[in-house]
Amino acid sequence: MSRRPALKLVIFFSIGILLSSVIYSPWLFFLILSCLVGSLFLARFRDYLLILSLILTGVVYSYNKSHLFPPNHIKNFTDKKLTIEGVIVKEPTRRTSIIIDSRTIYSGGKKYKSIGKTKIDMKKSSLEYRYGDRICVTGFLKEVKGRRNPGEFDYRTWLARRGIHTEMRLKSDRFITILSRDEGNPFIRYVILPLKNFIKQSFRSTLSGEVEAFLGGIMLGERENLRAETKEAFSKTGVYHILAISGLHVGVVAFIFFIFFRSVRLPFLPAVFCCITLLVIYAFITGLRPSVVRATIMSTVVLIGLVIERNIDLVNLISFAALIILLFNPHALFDVSFQLSFSATLSIVYFLSKVYKNPKSNSTHRYLISPFFVSIAAQLGTGPVVAYYFHILPLLSIFINLLIIPMVTLSIALGFTTTATSLLSFKISTMFASANYLIIKFILNTVGFLSKLKFSHLSVPKPPFTFIISYYLLYILILNFKDSLRARKWLIIVLLVLPNYALWNRVFKPERLNVIVFSSRQNCVLIELPNKKRILLDGDRSIRPYFEEKGIKGLDALIMMAPYDNPDILFLLKNYRIEKVFDYGIPDNSKTYLEILRLIKEKEIEYRSVGELDKMEIHPVQIEFSKKMGINFRYREFKFLLSENKLFIPDSLSPEVIVTDELKRGDVKESVQVYHTVRNGAVVIKTDGRDYLLHFE
Repeated sequence: MSRRPALKLVIFFSIGILLSSVIYSPWLFFLILSCLVGSLFLARFRDYLLILSLILTGVVYSYNKSHLFPPNHIKNFTDKKLTIEGVIVKEPTRRTSIIIDSRTIYSGGKKYKSIGKTKIDMKKSSLEYRYGDRICVTGFLKEVKGRRNPGEFDYRTWLARRGIHTEMRLKSDRFITILSRDEGNPFIRYVILPLKNFIKQSFRSTLSGEVEAFLGGIMLGERENLRAETKEAFSKTGVYHILAISGLHVGVVAFIFFIFFRSVRLPFLPAVFCCITLLVIYAFITGLRPSVVRATIMSTVVLIGLVIERNIDLVNLISFAALIILLFNPHALFDVSFQLSFSATLSIVYFLSKVYKNPKSNSTHRYLISPFFVSIAAQLGTGPVVAYYFHILPLLSIFINLLIIPMVTLSIALGFTTTATSLLSFKISTMFASANYLIIKFILNTVGFLSKLKFSHLSVPKPPFTFIISYYLLYILILNFKDSLRARKWLIIVLLVLPNYALWNRVFKPERLNVIVFSSRQNCVLIELPNKKRILLDGDRSIRPYFEEKGIKGLDALIMMAPYDNPDILFLLKNYRIEKVFDYGIPDNSKTYLEILRLIKEKEIEYRSVGELDKMEIHPVQIEFSKKMGINFRYREFKFLLSENKLFIPDSLSPEVIVTDELKRGDVKESVQVYHTVRNGAVVIKTDGRDYLLHFE
């Protein structure tokens, strides 16, 4: 493990983190010790034992960080009304939402010392909260809700990876009392927050609207004030990374600081250490995001390398930065910003070292060809990650980056100049801000225009994990094809194995029918047939994330059970290709229903009004309509009935299973399994036509 040790360490440690929720056992600690002891005496197996011990260390370390909570952790006090005394640990971005670190809990007339973070949300608030406020709040504490439907954003997991496992929702701040001010970390309170507020105030006094929000996003990482349309435009064009503080931003900041210190004739060594100090402060100002921490560590090591005149292996340096981040927070591995940051950086360094080894020093290469290769490398490195999380494949990002990144670099430089000159003269800072206004408007208008082009991006389904692994494996082998005989051999093997795997996986894939009962305001059931056809019963916007994740563009049949009462049918008709519509509702003269009929006619969709005992077949499913019972479905030997907001297996007369959003346990026999979508989320039923499996999403 001598060559690029940090790379090997972070790879095996990350594998352990990925496996932590699958193979954890209290005995793993002793197995790690056994591997380490064995490596001392078994030289032949030393490397394998060290690798195994490192993987198992990642398992134990990650599990202890995410699953083991002491008895006084606030997570153990959920589902009850109590009073919490704690300190606000993050500067609130809005006054109706705060995060506190609990110190004391009062419950049942008893007082408990406690630890752990809690999110407090209020519908309205009259108080102004700040970092370091000690508050007392009374309310019902509960665990954060996870996603309720397939494809939705998992808010519970997102918060848990930031150490927040509980929440309290209040109608107002009537039950909150501020006990004291100015607690918390003195460095954050007296250095970081005043600097951050000063920078924000300099922007606020010279700019406004979307321009101010954009500058705050690219310099401070605060994207909350950006419009959803702006975020979507940057996402579609593949330049969303510009809105997230990343290595690009930290590199620009490091360059500005270093040039400034050298221009005022500060000696080289003091200039380096002043630059490192300001980079650390900037990392804290931007919230210690993984991409910023990575870039700060890398910049610090590079600057120190310049001082001691040592050559640095960039791949090893990037890996070292990743390892430091994962040691502090193993959950960062699952953070999209961590994945995008490191996949882009590693790809750029590795790609250029293989394809663009000896760039020429003329202006064409420096300002055009080199940035073009960097853009290609970043796109190749982040493509699978972008497709996995955002379900799009940007087609113009390679060229857009060449135009936008220099403009963003200039905007950041002008932003710092505006802040610095505001100490001297408001007029001078306004001049720099005005120039920045023109640049930012150009960026916003350009990205907005390009995002509306049909060929700016391609919507794709969420790629499976096996595809992502195969992609990166092929990427590495292709880059080494010219220089390594072993890479050429492995590339041939992989190119033979992958098509066979895809072919036989399809051949032996069981023919299953899937039924998804969504947790939604309206009756919403999606039936996916073995032949890839899809039937939707009513439906609302809760299906959209699932459709985007799977790359679903249309439906083979839409059955409307109550169209006059479901305006979201209009959303389906406008946004998806629908082959057939079966109207099982009662004709109505409402505006919504008439608009539905107009759209059906306008789009030339096959329409049929179905009545009592009508039968039809959408192969291989038989469907029978009954006004009294509901809609009966049959696939081979498996039958189920849909009636109002209930799904019965096999029917309502003698059901084994009921899926509903309103039924009470006491309304049915004890032998019947009842699944509540409102309480537990969407229910997924998979059947081969004989047996079936049922689980919550």
